[in-house]
Amino acid sequence: MDQPVTPNSDSILLEAARSVVESPAVALSLNVSSNPLIAGPQELVLKIDLRDILFDFDGPRAKADLDIAFVQLGKDGRIVDKFKDRINLAFPEETYLAFATQGWFYPRKLWIPLEAEKLRVVVRDLATGATGSVSVPVVFHKASN
Repeated sequence: MDQPVTPNSDSILLEAARSVVESPAVALSLNVSSNPLIAGPQELVLKIDLRDILFDFDGPRAKADLDIAFVQLGKDGRIVDKFKDRINLAFPEETYLAFATQGWFYPRKLWIPLEAEKLRVVVRDLATGATGSVSVPVVFHKASN
């Protein structure tokens, strides 16, 4: 499931993660356990607007393939941590219609390192190359005694 993101195979995802502008072709929203994020374990829920994804309706299921990259950037813009998930969606038509109306939710547990200043999540539709991104700031939080 989790695959390392490498510059050779996923340069588009990394470019979108480092961009100063969010990629708007796939509408996304991110629900996080704290905003801004703090270092340590975090629970995230990514919402993807499936109307922006090209589905194949050949056969009894609506199918689409996505790459979802979670990239954590430091103050200097360097990548502190990264990984991606390749998601193969296959929904019966009625399930697809429900998700197309309300969005598809993708929960994820993530560890935020102390060096991170920003988390950027990038989604790419493999059929069209369309990308969307969303960012959340990370702050240093000193534990109280």
